[in-house]
Amino acid sequence: MVKAICLSEIFFSVHIAADRKTFDATKINIVVGDKLYMTQINDWYTNFSNYAGKSVEIEGYYMTFNNYKYVGRKGPTCPYCTGGYVNFEFQSDEDLSALVSESSWIKVTGILREGTAYPGSGQAPESFYYIEAMSVKKMDQVGIDTISN
Repeated sequence: MVKAICLSEIFFSVHIAADRKTFDATKINIVVGDKLYMTQINDWYTNFSNYAGKSVEIEGYYMTFNNYKYVGRKGPTCPYCTGGYVNFEFQSDEDLSALVSESSWIKVTGILREGTAYPGSGQAPESFYYIEAMSVKKMDQVGIDTISN
């Protein structure tokens, strides 16, 4: 059963518990590595229809901005960057209270999903993209924190 959660006019199709039962962490479609990190994330935004429903594994800093959760790395400015980071939003049902924003290095494994934002004032709904996190793991070591591509 799909459950919609409203967060300030943003709706996520959340079915993490059900998806976790059938998710195979040994068969990841996309592993975002140290090279072409920004390129991969930009391509998700630009060509999301090619990625919807694919499994993904990505490492980076845990970040929270305006109560939204992201995984990302420091990088050059881009259309999809937040606070000087190249990042991608994720949703999790795990307790992440031990993580420190912009300090904890994490690995997010999950499924690429599309949500709906309702800007209000009669504006049409807009799509946005995120990772439905099957797991969020705090890593012992920080990887390459500043990317260039």
